[in-house]
Amino acid sequence: SRKAEEEAAAVEMEEEEAAATKPPLATTLEGELLQAARDGNEAEVRRLMDSGVGPDPARTADETETALHAAAKAGHVALVRLLLRRGASLTARVKADKARSPLHVASHHGQADVVALLLESGAPVNAGEVANWRPLHEVSHTGHLKIAQQLIAAGADTNAHADGGGSSCLHQLYHQPY
Repeated sequence: SRKAEEEAAAVEMEEEEAAATKPPLATTLEGELLQAARDGNEAEVRRLMDSGVGPDPARTADETETALHAAAKAGHVALVRLLLRRGASLTARVKADKARSPLHVASHHGQADVVALLLESGAPVNAGEVANWRPLHEVSHTGHLKIAQQLIAAGADTNAHADGGGSSCLHQLYHQPY
């Protein structure tokens, strides 16, 4: 068993060394794609994807967002449309961001046009993140009532509770001061 522990420690050390030798994200094409998506630079996103960079790189800036998350957060509708046409995942989750989907992010940041596009494209309206927090929970705390209406019209479960109990989405919406 001591041998198994030593082997596990050696594997862990090799993985840490491999991670340390990866170039900083800013110097990778994936990092350039992410920055172009944040900036809304559609031409640069198109150029990078034409050169072979996929829309959902496996490694992003401390793994907080994909290009679709970044474009959705900033409200870049045309760029969101481009990324979706190029195969970006509507259900991509990022561990460091509580596994929120692009729809969670757009809802939280009040991007109604992006929310509409994501819903029209088939984004799951009731998808939960790690604590089963749904896009409607996001807007119940941020006051984006137009988005709440969009989500409810698309079938959002107003009675959904996050893990650990607490109030439903509808109850949270009702008790906010907006």
